[in-house]
Amino acid sequence: MNSSVIRVPALICVTTEELGQDIVKTYKNIDKNKLRITPNGVDIDLFYPMETPKKNQIIYAGNIGHAQDLEDVILAMKKVNEHFDLKFLIVGDGDIKRDLEKVARDNNLMDFVEFPGLISREKIPKMYSESLMGVAPLKKLKTLEYAVPTKAYEYMACGIPFVGCGEGEIRKLAERSGCGMIAENSPDAIADIILYLLNNPEKQIEMGKKGRDFVEKYYSRKQIASDLKSVLECIEFEKPNPIMSDGINYARSQ
Repeated sequence: MNSSVIRVPALICVTTEELGQDIVKTYKNIDKNKLRITPNGVDIDLFYPMETPKKNQIIYAGNIGHAQDLEDVILAMKKVNEHFDLKFLIVGDGDIKRDLEKVARDNNLMDFVEFPGLISREKIPKMYSESLMGVAPLKKLKTLEYAVPTKAYEYMACGIPFVGCGEGEIRKLAERSGCGMIAENSPDAIADIILYLLNNPEKQIEMGKKGRDFVEKYYSRKQIASDLKSVLECIEFEKPNPIMSDGINYARSQ
């Protein structure tokens, strides 16, 4: 991207802190006051903790693609199921779904891993609420340090903890919310964190409550949209911006 182009807008919205910092480092002459972090957030009216019996399952729902370290989670199920009877649901479709099905078959893990396919979005909150935890496993790549999978917000909104992989924003979200735990990208490390949470059900409940409170306060899409609307109105009418300040302008979550 040409640096002269990025300096022109009155406002530059980025979805994460890491991305905003990288823009500032890359484009030396950029006016930092033009940067605002506007995260994706979650619809907290659609995604909420439902009163439904828990099942012995963990869940991933979303794109089954190359950015996700789902293979290591599948392989982690061997160690997990030496101690607990637990299913791993991989909901959705994507480029590597067949490859992952083969991984599960080749390692005799099909009894522990299910691929329900595409599920209506309206049914996903119930599946989350039935699950003990969600997984958000990003591969450990520099290009993914900017990323926060939307599903992490969805897990939190439904009151379940998440086990993540990766660095950067996903780790920050886990630490700030108190709802996530980050594992190294290996089957053993992922299994160890899953087992820790399975052995500590009170911790699962505590983390789930923290997650719901956190997204209600900071990551509601309605509130994010309202805040952004206020900023845009300030720009339109050339009024002082009550939300933005010196340096990078963080969203309410920051």
